[in-house]
Amino acid sequence: MRVHLVPFILSCCMVAPATAQVPAVSDWRAVIEQVQKAGGWKAYLREAQSPEPTASQKRPVIELSLADATRVVQSRTPEIWQRLAGIDRDNPSWRQLTPEQRHALIAHHRLMDELKRQFYAAYTAQEWSRIQADVHEVLGIAVELSTRMRKAGNLNAFHLLEEQLKAESALMVKRQAEDRVIQEQERLFQLIGFSKPNAEIRLTAETTVNARGVSETRRRLESLLAQAVITTGTPAMDLIERQSKARQALSRHAARLKQHEQYQTRILPMRQQVLDEAVLQYNGMIIGVFDLLKEAEHLLQSRQKSLHALSDLLQSESELELELALLNTHLDQIGQHP
Repeated sequence: MRVHLVPFILSCCMVAPATAQVPAVSDWRAVIEQVQKAGGWKAYLREAQSPEPTASQKRPVIELSLADATRVVQSRTPEIWQRLAGIDRDNPSWRQLTPEQRHALIAHHRLMDELKRQFYAAYTAQEWSRIQADVHEVLGIAVELSTRMRKAGNLNAFHLLEEQLKAESALMVKRQAEDRVIQEQERLFQLIGFSKPNAEIRLTAETTVNARGVSETRRRLESLLAQAVITTGTPAMDLIERQSKARQALSRHAARLKQHEQYQTRILPMRQQVLDEAVLQYNGMIIGVFDLLKEAEHLLQSRQKSLHALSDLLQSESELELELALLNTHLDQIGQHP
């Protein structure tokens, strides 16, 4: 779920109440008094915001989920899905499948692996772009405040240039992120054969991990690795390579699952707590608005990294499913299916 940080900061950045304990720093008190006469921090922040587009300026939005993309692919490749009719594709009984069904199931897993990789690449690019827009807006607020304070004589030219440079750098990253969204979405549309309408396409993805399903896939793959018998000759060498790739997939998934859990249970909650504490300190006139904006920027950066960790995890799940299907097929071919 996306948290709108900028409105949150706008609601918090206001002149502290008169009853607050003011630090004994005359320069900071003078800044507060001058800003209050000019309308307060909140007035500055409100003016720094970009105007919202009108209803006539907004493009229609079409949401596209992974399930929607899968249905488009199914309509383009009906021969695969017809052969798999009535088969549990997530937990098939390999001994009871015909050669045509096994071939179709492998093709299904390969196609779904490619689709999930590209879909999550496009989704990650989209969310990255949205976060970069928030970062740029936060830094734009800092520039506006710096400009006003410079005119009032309460900020030197060096610090103003620092804020302006950060904002310009964020704008460059924001534009690069917007271009990446277009490129990744077009790759996705080409893969699934989707004709884009004259509208904004917004990808939607499930950001929770199906722990039960993944655990079952891991268990079945580990069981196959443990029961397969290594003999000699070329088939054995092929099986060793297949097993090695399966073990690599298991290891990657385990590492990415730990990274995802670390962000969700530790890093992001702690970053949010830091921002909450910064808001309290700001309201008590202990820190300035620039320190508050900096903590908001740090939280956004942590969410960027968390987003990439989630994308890597979801793609590793698809890789696990593909390796399971390939190992099953190889064991069938050499007559060692447990």
